[in-house]
Amino acid sequence: MEKFTHLAIVFMLIVGMQFANAASVQFPSTEQPGQAQATSESTKWTLYNNLLEVEYIMSNGDLYFNGSEALQLAPGSEPFSITLGNGTIVKASEMTMSSQPVISNLVGNSEAIKASEKYNGKVLTAKYTYNSLSIEWRAVLRDGSHYIRTEMDITASTNTSMTNIIPLTYNLTADADIVEVKGTVRGAPLASSKIFAAIENPNGINSVGSSSSSTTFSPTSWTPQSWDTPSSVPSGITSLGFTNSQIKSAEGKVSISNSGNVSFTFNYSSGNYRLNMTGVDILDANGNVVAKDYHIGYSGTGYSNKTYTLNVPSAGTYTLRYFVETKTEDITSSGNIAISGATVSVATGEKLITGRWSRATTLKAGDTWNIGAVVGLVAEGQLRRSFLAYNERERAVPYRSFIHYNSWYELNIDRNNDSNPLNRMVESQCLPVLDAWKTNLFDKHNVGIDAFVWDDGWDDFNSLWDFHIGFPEGFSNINEKATAMGTGIGAWLGPVGGYGASKAQRLAYWNNTHSTQITNFELSNPEYLDAFADRCSQMVNDYDFRYFKLDGISDLSNATGPKIEEDVESFLNMLNVLREIKYDLYFNCTVGTWSSPFWLHYADAIWRQDGDWDKIGDQGDYREKWITYRDYMVYKNFPIASPICPINSIMTHGLMVTKYGPPNVMPRDDSDATAKGIIREMHCAFGCGSGLIELYVDNDLMTTIGEDGELWEALAECIEWHRDNEDVLADVHWVGGNPWDGSKVSVYGWASWNGKKATLTLRNPSASTKTFSTTLRQALDIPNYVTGDIKLTDAFKNQTQYSGITNESVNIDQTITFTMPAFDVVVLNGNCAREVELSGSMSISNLNKRSANIKIIDSEEAIISTGWAQIGILNGWNGKSSLTNEDVANMFAPVGDSNGENIFKWNNGGKLSETTINWSNFATETGNPVVLVIGNGSNIKDADELAILKLKVDNNELLWENADGVEINISADNVTAVMGAITEDSETKYIQTSAFGYPTGVEEEIADNIDIYSANNNVIIKGYNQDSSVKIFDVMGKMINVANVSTDETQLSVNEKGIYIVTIFDKNGVIKSEKIIIK
Repeated sequence: MEKFTHLAIVFMLIVGMQFANAASVQFPSTEQPGQAQATSESTKWTLYNNLLEVEYIMSNGDLYFNGSEALQLAPGSEPFSITLGNGTIVKASEMTMSSQPVISNLVGNSEAIKASEKYNGKVLTAKYTYNSLSIEWRAVLRDGSHYIRTEMDITASTNTSMTNIIPLTYNLTADADIVEVKGTVRGAPLASSKIFAAIENPNGINSVGSSSSSTTFSPTSWTPQSWDTPSSVPSGITSLGFTNSQIKSAEGKVSISNSGNVSFTFNYSSGNYRLNMTGVDILDANGNVVAKDYHIGYSGTGYSNKTYTLNVPSAGTYTLRYFVETKTEDITSSGNIAISGATVSVATGEKLITGRWSRATTLKAGDTWNIGAVVGLVAEGQLRRSFLAYNERERAVPYRSFIHYNSWYELNIDRNNDSNPLNRMVESQCLPVLDAWKTNLFDKHNVGIDAFVWDDGWDDFNSLWDFHIGFPEGFSNINEKATAMGTGIGAWLGPVGGYGASKAQRLAYWNNTHSTQITNFELSNPEYLDAFADRCSQMVNDYDFRYFKLDGISDLSNATGPKIEEDVESFLNMLNVLREIKYDLYFNCTVGTWSSPFWLHYADAIWRQDGDWDKIGDQGDYREKWITYRDYMVYKNFPIASPICPINSIMTHGLMVTKYGPPNVMPRDDSDATAKGIIREMHCAFGCGSGLIELYVDNDLMTTIGEDGELWEALAECIEWHRDNEDVLADVHWVGGNPWDGSKVSVYGWASWNGKKATLTLRNPSASTKTFSTTLRQALDIPNYVTGDIKLTDAFKNQTQYSGITNESVNIDQTITFTMPAFDVVVLNGNCAREVELSGSMSISNLNKRSANIKIIDSEEAIISTGWAQIGILNGWNGKSSLTNEDVANMFAPVGDSNGENIFKWNNGGKLSETTINWSNFATETGNPVVLVIGNGSNIKDADELAILKLKVDNNELLWENADGVEINISADNVTAVMGAITEDSETKYIQTSAFGYPTGVEEEIADNIDIYSANNNVIIKGYNQDSSVKIFDVMGKMINVANVSTDETQLSVNEKGIYIVTIFDKNGVIKSEKIIIK
């Protein structure tokens, strides 16, 4: 930054968009969606905004989707269909519409936690009935939405057997970009370069050209994950002796090269059980079976009737279906399918996208099922961030930092299944842990954590989650101590009953106290679900309970989908019930989850998969191999298996510093090398950007390893960094390569960017030096329309300094190379700004004697507003009618120290008023005087568009910052500047315009005797009950409201967000007080 010889202004990289605050990601485009709007005609309804338009029409009394050009969707699709338990498919057009569709307004709730619910919007509603079913269908578009959602509420008046619901079905336009399933897991979304689409449930099956494939269909091979519940089962299959529920299928669109007999031979290759086949068929474009071969066969180490032959009528595109049965045994095998007689390949260019919700169960009388679906826009080259922007708006609770201690390795490991509860974790061991944290972190560093979490070992196995005798007061004493520290508590609970001996005892207790015997805890069992949910509710009601570690939705430690579909559905329903008690509970859902982004529409974090602790690779000590293993599992299961699933909410098992359990092989001696290794692990655990940070640490090791409590100090720095960057870490994504590909390691890491700032964390997992080259555009995934520089600075002390990178402003398209020492970890902060000179000259016009309001017009004398009321005219700087950059800079003159305080004042060589101003501690405290810049005059919308001109006392620099303290650009033209002091009151930031002094009789310290602030749609004036009046002006000088002040409290309505000047006059019209307030 230049010194005072020039007025240097900082230019924000991003043009045409402003990102929201923490827990929000903006659609990455220069054009934003804007306000949701709607039109309604007699048989046509349209929802639209700046970016997209969708239309629905009535045809012959039925509602149909009528296309969307922006979304590349063609007209003609039905809103939904359902499949009943008997296999009957019922389309919306085959139901009775109980009333004409209607468009209505959605009113946003400013107190809502779910981000989308804060916004107004439009909704099209249609209601249907079919036998015992009542269905309300809605199409929803909210303000600021680059996507359209549809919702279904399905209610039964009598028990109704169901198979599935298809709430997402669209025909693509002929010129639509190719749509693919983005991932190999259940619930992976569909996407092209222009759109994304999915049903909003982790159990969802999203497909192209078919509604029945949960993974990419292969006509030439199978695995255990290939098989799903079919949308319908042919009678020729059930006539072989099977029920619908005993049949699974794999199906997809294929091209068959010629007519005639085509044979399919199933060849087993691996697995505990053989594959039991029941048939193969093909369907034409109308869904008619045109060739089939249904018979019982099997393929294993032995085989029988394993070939199926179809008489294909002609070359063309068909839906190929393979059917197998699970009556004989589970599907565990893999193999290949040899095809002869024709070439059969997956069809390309499919023009139908669907999403299926498999519900092979009974919808009970009086119950309602809810399901949503989405189709949205993808900004150019920004698929990941476009989907993330949607997901952050629609997830249950937006991204947030949640940092907690977990007792598992310090107090529970290897003891949790002991038959004697007093040999397990007990209260008398937990309380000293809180004391240690209070002493070493809370008190010493003035930093806290969000919760203390007590893992497996606190409950009585001969009960359903009651406390054992080692917790005579439950968590009451622990909760009291935690609350006194300003934090809360959480606990482990196992939805499937836990593990090992403890689970066996819990099962025995259940069977001894219930008439219906069970062999496993399943959340699809209504009686057990109710009991489990009641116990969770009691925890929330009894304590400052903030967090559940829900361990075991199933026993699949490497899940790609559900083990039992209805267990997952029941679990999701339970989370919704608990959120009704306390919406912002943090739900960490572990074993049995997988990398579908739609888990986050219910939960807050999901597991990375596999072992709690393990090691991988051949580089470094056990700690380095553990870090490589942990991050490899994330890489494998998220960026690779589900590439647009966010990685901002993963349970990674964070930081481990312990002398117990398998991790005790990691170095824990009191050496500098060990301390540095732990700090590297810590930097990775926080730098990965996951909102969930788990601290599995022994407090004594944290104190004894290293010098002078350096691990606690490093932890405090990491916690503060994580919270300070909560607003940008929501965008975190993978950078670099595979931590371990089976033979070698690669540099990898994580990055985030929001247009204002960025983070970049890199790790070299090798015992030797490695290089990593990139551009910041590539690493930070910056949109093409953004240009400029980013200044990279160290997030933490004692990091490796990278020449040309660290503490440098780097153009985002410049190739940079990190030459990283062995096992180095570097965490960098990015300031998305660059310095530019203010070009040309400016003119000063209309200085206000009361509050020194300065209007700056451009060099061509263009004025953007008429100014505020009663603006007085003074001469410009030293009588000049125009100012150069140097003139403006010279208005401020450092005058040295006084009583230890840095002081600046207006340069005596020229004056703007008769008052000389001393500015004390100007750069260090928010409450001291600043210059507020109101950008673009009348276009002010809210505080996000404000900026502050600050003096940096340490080196006499001028810089512009936004309200978050990040350097930004303010255009040289068309800017209004106001001198004043920024203060906070009732969470409202306002500017106190007393910095220049007032005419005689005007109070300089307004806040001492009068309180002016905004609340809801009112400006409230308290403490001034003299005979006076108050007027509210906008930044253009227009009077918004006026009232007489005769009581201790006066309220004036202000409906729009913006910046307002509140002025109080005495009975003679003399100004007594004035404040600028941001509503």
